[in-house]
Parts: sequence; C-alpha cells; structure tokens
Amino acid sequence: RLNIIPIEKNNSEITKVIIAQRDITDIKNQEIKKNSLLQEAIKKANIANRSKNTFLFNMSHDIRTPINAIMGFTHLIKEHINDKELVLNYLEKIEKSSDVLCHIIDDILDLAKIENGQTQLDVKNTNLYEVSNMIKEMFDDSMKLKNINFETNFDFRDPYVIVDVNKLNQIIINL
Repeated sequence: RLNIIPIEKNNSEITKVIIAQRDITDIKNQEIKKNSLLQEAIKKANIANRSKNTFLFNMSHDIRTPINAIMGFTHLIKEHINDKELVLNYLEKIEKSSDVLCHIIDDILDLAKIENGQTQLDVKNTNLYEVSNMIKEMFDDSMKLKNINFETNFDFRDPYVIVDVNKLNQIIINL
C-alpha cells in the first residue's frame, strides 16, 4: 500500500510530499481467505436450503399417503358401522397408517438433526413380509374403491433383514 500525502504547496503546485509504504500482503491474504470461507459457507447454506426444500416436499407427499388411508378407512367404517369384524379390520389399518404418519412427523421434527448430519437409524431385525403386507393393506381398500387392480408379489430369499422399518416404509410408500 502506498500513501502519498502533500505537505507543502507553492502557488497551487505541490512541492513536497510524504510517501508511506506498507506491505499488506498478509492482510490481503487474510481477506482472500475470509472471502473464500464466506463463499463456501454460502454454497453450503444454499445446498442445505435446497435439501431442506426437497425434504419438505417429499415429506408432504409422504404425509398424504397415510392420511388418505386414515380418511378412507374412516369413511368405510361409517358405511359399515354394523359389521363389527370389518370395522375392527379398518380400525387396525387406521392404527397402522397412524403409526406410519407419526414416524413421518418424527422425521420432520428431526430436520435439524438431518441438517447437522446427526440422523440415526433405528435398525432392528425385521420380517419383510410383515412390512410389505402392512403397506399393501394400507393401499388395498382405497384401490378397490377406485376399481384399481392392485396386486403384489413378494418373493424374498430371506425375509429377515436388519433395517430401519420406518425408513423402509417411507421408501416403499413412495414406490
């Protein structure tokens, strides 16, 4: 950095100056480093924001599925209120759909953990036939009401896996 300061003038002309010179390489390097870190932080914040928006979009879709099942089975209960066996069947499906919904909401509430990379899986030994059948049952009656042929075929070589059931449910529901 070079500073030139006029100290004496003669008839509007500068006759004497003070020149001060200072090496500011370290200061400039620090500024460049700070700007680089700031740009990186902005980039990470934008990525996190896009990820959060994508997550919320997907969660809103995930929430609709069990809510639609709950609403559909509730409607069916009203229509078949005198058929105790059928009503109990529908209530069981409402309970399963409510459980799926609660886990999805828990995931939404854990958004801060996801952003900080602190999400933990709740893995346990699980029977894939039970998971698949539960999700099939969630959709079965609503498909019948809409006259949609809905078939599933499960052929697992080994149906027992170690998995986070809630995450697996979300994946299968999305599929």
